[in-house]
Amino acid sequence: VNTQAGINFRWNEYLTLTGIVNLYYNYVEETMFIPGMTRQTIIPQVYGTGKNKVSNCVTTQDVNTFIAQGTYKRIFNKVHDLNVLASAKMIMKKNEIDISEGYNTASDDYQTLNNTNDGKRTYGDLLEWNYMGFNLYGNYTYNNIVRTALGLAVDGTSVSGSDASRWGFFPSASATVMLANMGILPSWVNQLNLTVEGSLTGNSRFSSNYGKNYYVGNNFFS
Repeated sequence: VNTQAGINFRWNEYLTLTGIVNLYYNYVEETMFIPGMTRQTIIPQVYGTGKNKVSNCVTTQDVNTFIAQGTYKRIFNKVHDLNVLASAKMIMKKNEIDISEGYNTASDDYQTLNNTNDGKRTYGDLLEWNYMGFNLYGNYTYNNIVRTALGLAVDGTSVSGSDASRWGFFPSASATVMLANMGILPSWVNQLNLTVEGSLTGNSRFSSNYGKNYYVGNNFFS
């Protein structure tokens, strides 16, 4: 199931607000049966004691994404061009895997887990990853000749660990001179920009295995 809804609202001629919601859910269930008790189609497993095998696996994936954004665009006195963008994004992701298996049903006609007699076990894991990020960016252009820009991204993730900073701050800045618009170059040069920029980037999408939960079921009586 994958559902997405969005809305654009123009507050006025300068300000536009946007919202997006995406909900994704996937469920897969698989069952496997390996005969061998009565039909003897394979070599016995588990050091010769597993005549047939039944296993069942269920995987689910749940991802919810929420985005809110606002853009402001305005030109003052035909020479001052201002653009500002502010956004927030949240992602909640969960993957779950559950597996059960067992050996030796009474015959190959019995192909369900509740009929297995040996080697029963259940195990699985749960991967959870949550992310939230904020972004603020703005640029100012004077008379299509000089442009400056500033930006700041703030990212947080659930798998950074208790001994690491939960939030990362990543600023950026740039300055551009549009040489072709200054009237000092030949007419056949219609675009030539000189840009200096610097930014700090990070990676919050490292493996969720750093915060992985898992379980194993054991039989206390057999």
